[in-house]
Amino acid sequence: PFSHLKFEKVMRKIKKKSRQGYFEGLIDRYLVKNSHKSILIATPKAGLGKKQEARERKKLKEIKNSLSAEEIKSLIEETGRLQENQLKPDSPEALAALPSLEIKDVPDSIEEYPLEIKGSNGKTILFHDLFTNHIAYTQIGFNINTVPQEMLQYVPLMGSLILGMGTEQNTYTEISKRIGIHTGGIRSSHFSSATVQDRQSILSYLFFNGKALVEKNDDLFDLYDELFTEYSFNDHKRLVEIIRSAKADMEDSIVPSGNHYVLARLQSYHSRLGKFDELTDGITYFRFLENLLDQVEKDPEEVADQFRKVAERVFTKQNIFFNITCGEKDYGKIEKRINGLYDLLSNSEFEVEEWNFQTVSSNEGFLTASNVQYVGKGANLYEMGFKYSGQFEALKGLLRTGFLWDKVRVHGGAYGSSNSFDFLTGDYGLVSYRDPNLSETLGVYDEISDFLAQLDIYPEELKKIIIG
Repeated sequence: PFSHLKFEKVMRKIKKKSRQGYFEGLIDRYLVKNSHKSILIATPKAGLGKKQEARERKKLKEIKNSLSAEEIKSLIEETGRLQENQLKPDSPEALAALPSLEIKDVPDSIEEYPLEIKGSNGKTILFHDLFTNHIAYTQIGFNINTVPQEMLQYVPLMGSLILGMGTEQNTYTEISKRIGIHTGGIRSSHFSSATVQDRQSILSYLFFNGKALVEKNDDLFDLYDELFTEYSFNDHKRLVEIIRSAKADMEDSIVPSGNHYVLARLQSYHSRLGKFDELTDGITYFRFLENLLDQVEKDPEEVADQFRKVAERVFTKQNIFFNITCGEKDYGKIEKRINGLYDLLSNSEFEVEEWNFQTVSSNEGFLTASNVQYVGKGANLYEMGFKYSGQFEALKGLLRTGFLWDKVRVHGGAYGSSNSFDFLTGDYGLVSYRDPNLSETLGVYDEISDFLAQLDIYPEELKKIIIG
């Protein structure tokens, strides 16, 4: 089992062979000249789902007609017993038969990681001195608080455009090739959160996460230098492709990940962060992508100019910070390149923008072409006077693995049910996953207060929830 950990000798061999056409040979043999293939064509047929449902109803009706009154009565009674057993809690004796940890077995302190703030000359550098086997993990973040509210929805696409559109010097194909050859990858993401000090404040960053062997660190930072200072939005064909792909990906995710969109919409009713996240990652953002795709197909240069304006405000000395993880002896090489990148960035400074979000209409429903629902209900608990403590985590665990599991999943037939709480904002949400019911699930949510008021939990069961 340990043979795969001894990879350094193998990697040296592969590196040597790579200069002799090793990978080209593999591609030619197993891909280009591979005669084994299958072609599968899936063709949609209008009305097929309704026909299948009709056949199933007909079959069930025939089965029912073949049963005697006594057999039907027996089936009804058996179903009742099943539903009763589904909601019946396990006995203490049954629970005691399962092996379990004790609370004293779980450490009561969290694991701490080394953190040193090395900021200098206006830069903020967070450094984590950890053994990484000579791999440098570099996270570069840009605060977006200087982006005007009307431009915020362009930010989530910015990472994809910077990495996927090429630069003034090179096409996106060349950039992609260099990333693949010299690094372990560069990924972009958009992060947002409230702060510990103020639940109404919003902290939002555009991140670029890259990793490379320390010996390849110069190659990684050569890419960063080019991407952040010589970005280009001039390839209109590529711009349309990226926006179309983003819109299609999000559209494809709405039904399978409906619980995510329901929760985002719930949180937008109650908190500033919820409104921000809905604007940049929810149903509202999807509608923006639909409109943006129409615009870019008609006038790509106008859309490209909007992204230029956002980029000019984001990629500056004013907004950047660095988060580095590697060994102490490797850090000096990385810091030199950090200083070089910082010096290349624009000196432009912009005022921090005030974002005033409109209130979203509450109590909504969205129609989809699906036979299942994602049913949500929520509130902001801080606005109701709630004070958070670790006890609430145990309560969430009890609802998730007990009440909601039994009522919504086991008895109601949903694939899943969850409850979540953002302790920074106070947003609490209940959401079901692939749920055949709607009003019934809302009714279950309304029963939670009575369930908690009458709660009588075995000490052993509570211990498991706390440990979990």
